[in-house]
Amino acid sequence: MNRFFRRAALCSLILCVGFVGSARAQRQKLTLDDYAQWQNLGTTLLSPDGSWFAYSITPVEGDGWLTVKKVGSSPEQKLMHGSRPLFSNDNSWFAFAIGVSEDEEKKLTDSKKPIRLKLGLMDLTTAVVDTFEFVESFSFSDDGAFLAMKKYKAEGIKTNGTDLIVRNLAESTNQSIGNAAEFAFSDEGALLAVLIDANEKLGNGVQLLDLPNRMIRILESDEEIFSRLSWADESASLAFLKEQEELDHDDPNHIVYAFSNLDGAIVRRVYDPHQDDSFPIGFRIATEGEVKWSDDSQTVFLGLKDWEDVLEDEETETDETETDEAKSDEE
Repeated sequence: MNRFFRRAALCSLILCVGFVGSARAQRQKLTLDDYAQWQNLGTTLLSPDGSWFAYSITPVEGDGWLTVKKVGSSPEQKLMHGSRPLFSNDNSWFAFAIGVSEDEEKKLTDSKKPIRLKLGLMDLTTAVVDTFEFVESFSFSDDGAFLAMKKYKAEGIKTNGTDLIVRNLAESTNQSIGNAAEFAFSDEGALLAVLIDANEKLGNGVQLLDLPNRMIRILESDEEIFSRLSWADESASLAFLKEQEELDHDDPNHIVYAFSNLDGAIVRRVYDPHQDDSFPIGFRIATEGEVKWSDDSQTVFLGLKDWEDVLEDEETETDETETDEAKSDEE
């Protein structure tokens, strides 16, 4: 019995040695050209129902691409210079950013010109791709019926506002909204909040688009700067900030607006820290902090930050000026 196991072990050893020898005989030395052909797998994404799959490939040298295909079938579709894949929740549409080639990117960089991405929109039922020029960011509505596309800001514009295109995917129609600085879809339905930042400041505010009913409502309007749109999860509740200038401080404070039941009987609440005696002394509501709703959509959490007094700095500068003037008189 022991002799049998020794023979088996010897045969296994000889077999393994044979494999090693064969591997050594087939081994080839890699060159720089071989490394240049290597590819890296990047972003991967499944559609919400798991029927579509997208992934990006980045070669060591050369231009990358995005691939999208139906799970369990072929062929796959190769989208050159594609990135940032996004499926609609109804599994009918696929959106992605379209960049430029390495050569074109180098030319633009050398000439100090900005690189502007395009947006590709694929109808998954037909595989037809439409392209839209100069799209900086994009998002589908929760029901997959609409696509919002924010354009790049024009050069020389000091505000953050630019054109926002809202596409009705079923009808292939586009609605344009000017001076849009931020936009955000609600988690339920197709409500779109748009923050306006206009050059003259007269049109600043927050607009609410009820897309299925083709209605626009002005939630707030002022010459001040608005920021930080925040929808509650699975609720038609929206919060945002409005800048509040402070004569005694360097940085602005902010008023908080919170709207509930935006799909029905709207409830509006406003929180002004100046009207709250319990607000922490020496702090302000800041845009650097997150504006976030609680899970029950009853509370809004804010970010606070301390600030420095302008008056103290001015008094210091005045004192130093008076001291310098006194010294000059003595001399």
